[in-house]
Amino acid sequence: MTSDPNLIVIVGGGPVGLYLSIYIKTLSPNQSVCVIEKSSWPKDKVCGQGLLPKGVSCLEEVGIKNLGLSLEGIQIHFKERDFLLKAGSKFRGIKRSDLSNELYLKARLMGVTLLESSLVRSVDLHSKKIKISQDQRIREITYHQLIAADGINSSMRRLLGVLNKSSLKRFGAREHFVVEKELGRVHVFYHEQIECYLTPVSKDQVEFCFLWHQENANHKEFLKNKESLYQLFEHEFLRLGLGLNSRRSLLDFKVLGPLSRSPVLRKEGVYFVGDACQFKDGITGEGVSLGLSQARSLASHLTGSRSLLSYLFLSSLNIFIYRLGCEFMLFFSSNYSRTSLLGELFFSKISMFYTYLKRQFS
Repeated sequence: MTSDPNLIVIVGGGPVGLYLSIYIKTLSPNQSVCVIEKSSWPKDKVCGQGLLPKGVSCLEEVGIKNLGLSLEGIQIHFKERDFLLKAGSKFRGIKRSDLSNELYLKARLMGVTLLESSLVRSVDLHSKKIKISQDQRIREITYHQLIAADGINSSMRRLLGVLNKSSLKRFGAREHFVVEKELGRVHVFYHEQIECYLTPVSKDQVEFCFLWHQENANHKEFLKNKESLYQLFEHEFLRLGLGLNSRRSLLDFKVLGPLSRSPVLRKEGVYFVGDACQFKDGITGEGVSLGLSQARSLASHLTGSRSLLSYLFLSSLNIFIYRLGCEFMLFFSSNYSRTSLLGELFFSKISMFYTYLKRQFS
């Protein structure tokens, strides 16, 4: 493997990195592919646990069927008003560790070389070699094509000098609970500069996920005391039958941040995909679905069925449409106390238009 002149190396074994390796092998079974992961599989991830129809279709295309709980859609609660965005028959809720396991097993079955507990130490773009540390040993791997899919805290971006120019800094936190009531859909709540996402991942388990701005007056308190997050939305949780006495924590509370990333699709011949390309802010399941779609297009380019220009154009268009929706979501979160009824109705229309755009260009 280390001397294969045609080797495609993917740094990062999250959902996007593993899916990319699988799709490359689907299109070109004889192509050598290696995935390098700094931790071990299955991988967990602090994010919303939804999986939108486009992502489900990508995964089903490569034969992955066990994709969690079917959901009706996303219900947005905004100042006592509700807007239901129906997502069709393929919207799912699935723990990211379960999704990781499904992808890992599929990649291994297809003959992808999987290196875990391996950290990339250096990259030589001229000679196309990388050095990794694994089991306290340094290994050198020669590659034909290098791809960074190593997430929001991408080491590849740092090694290649890709600067983060984004001024937006957000933090996220999540925790899973066993609940007494089955939800059937994702619920999204807004408060001043903070959002809460409830995503069912099974009939009796729900992920509680929070996203907030670093500028939030309670930012430091959120980092120190998770209960300060829940207290903001406890009234809404009670309305859904998920009050304190109706849920039991699985003790997996995690915080991630700051979440900010300026986009980069390609630099000096290295491709960036998923959150390594650009952080996808919180619209439930959209980040991983967009990452899978991007990986699918990249695999088509790398195996010769799509031009570089076509890949870069479609990826840029998808990111633009996605960010358009994110900006509206962030506007209403940031201006919660000043948003009028007219603004709420406008928010509803924009949400529907955004959903339409995604379907047209996905």
